[in-house]
Formats: sequence, structure tokens, C-alpha cells
Amino acid sequence: MRILKDDEIIAARGAVEIHLDNFQWPADPYASDSPIQPSSLDLTIGEIFVPPERVEPGCLLRSEALEDYSLSQGQTALVYTQEVIKLAGKIGAFGFPPASVSSRGLLMTNPGHIDPGFEGKLSFTVINMARDRFI
Repeated sequence: MRILKDDEIIAARGAVEIHLDNFQWPADPYASDSPIQPSSLDLTIGEIFVPPERVEPGCLLRSEALEDYSLSQGQTALVYTQEVIKLAGKIGAFGFPPASVSSRGLLMTNPGHIDPGFEGKLSFTVINMARDRFI
């Protein structure tokens, strides 16, 4: 597997290799504020699920989807992307938070490989490792 460059990501738009639903393609994909970076694509947060503060053994975990949430120190959440990604059988991907998020103390506990042929929203568990709230 190899990492696609920005021009390859742009060329794959709507093609068989990579398909994104709910992704806002920029008018200028090379602008400084574009979600298309030199070798990555910035996705957006869709739904946020926060586990209850206290969990009893054997209980069924349920939580409502949130659109906005502020994490306190040490608090975790499950985050889904707004975008639905569809990869061809020969294209894989990696999921990592942007450096601007990581440098503020948000740790993503399950980043990594996204299998070729994956279809769906991506989900990531995050934990606020900073002293301040993560907004």
C-alpha cells in the first residue's frame, strides 16, 4: 500500500478508488484552508457519544448522539466522522488526528489502518489528556 498525494486524492474524487458522501469539496483544493493536505484528507466530526460517568457491571451502555461536546480532563468520547468513506479493494487508509488537535492534549486511542474495501463512517475513541477542557 502507498500513501496518495494531494493531486491523486483530488483525481480520485468520485472515482471508484475513493468515494466520500457528505464531504464538502473545496472550490480551491490547494488553498491553505483546504481539507485536502499534501498527503491527507481532513474529515469532520459527525456524531459524538459520551459514556456514562458510572458504569455498573453487566449494564447495557446507551448514550445519545451529540453534535457538540466539551471534554473535561480525563474524559473520553466516541467520535464518528460526518463523512461516509468508501474505499476500493486496492486502496487502504490511515486515521490520525491532526497535529493541531494532538498538541492540545487530545489522544486518539485507536488510530490506525483502515482496510481496503472499507465502507462507512470512521469511528475513533478520544480522551482529553490535557489539564484544560477540550472544546
